[in-house]
Amino acid sequence: MNQIIINPEELKKVKKYELDILKEVDKICVKNKINYWVDFGTLIGTIRHQGFIPWDDDIDICILRKDFERFREACAKELDKKFFYQSHETEKEYYLWFDKIRYNNTIFKEVFLAKHNIHHGVYIDIFPMDNVPDDYYLRKKQRKIYQFYRKIVQAKYGGLRFRQGKKKIGAILIRVLTFFVPLEYAYRKGTSALVKYKDAETAAVQMMVDSERVDTILPKKYYIKTQRKKFEDISVPVPIEHDKVLSAWYGDYMKLPAEKDRKSQHKLSELKL
Repeated sequence: MNQIIINPEELKKVKKYELDILKEVDKICVKNKINYWVDFGTLIGTIRHQGFIPWDDDIDICILRKDFERFREACAKELDKKFFYQSHETEKEYYLWFDKIRYNNTIFKEVFLAKHNIHHGVYIDIFPMDNVPDDYYLRKKQRKIYQFYRKIVQAKYGGLRFRQGKKKIGAILIRVLTFFVPLEYAYRKGTSALVKYKDAETAAVQMMVDSERVDTILPKKYYIKTQRKKFEDISVPVPIEHDKVLSAWYGDYMKLPAEKDRKSQHKLSELKL
């Protein structure tokens, strides 16, 4: 499968579409008093560049699980028709544990999702931040159960073409060993592990759905209070404790990466803007 390289003009258009989606998200969250914040590369971009990281092409936001469910409900009623809310509930062939909002009439088709019959428009990611128990052993158990089912889903759902070496061999082996385990069953079991403590009063949270790292368990209080900072031509909420959050994830996040690493992480098979 051929991989598309985004040129500077296309990158500018992608960012414009993503910024439009973010403005819609912000409008819905403000109206419904839903606490969200920009995170990961988008948070770095906000703090370091007051906008997108120049060579990056995505937007990530996070929402605590209870607010995440309220956000889904609000979007079902209020999201502008030029956008599409993508989750396993809105598209049964979408088996990721975080949601996306896509821009209609665009194509931003990633290689690892290309074979699936889903909406492939330009998007931003919406990540739930889940409660983790205060007890070390219960925390470890929650993560092990989730990771067990996550590996099954990844092996069955992701295409083998884009995998190389040990990862490809591992995915094939998991497919063989779990041949009789339905994809839907594994997805639901993984979801149950993620949300097990959503109604509990826990001190810590973790964004488990897209990371295998264990050092990103952070105090929930880091995220409760936010402040607005400039992002391109708008302002967005960031955690007041953003320095502690970014340091935990990236270390010296203000240091620019080597020039060879300043490129998009998305591998595309088709692009239409």
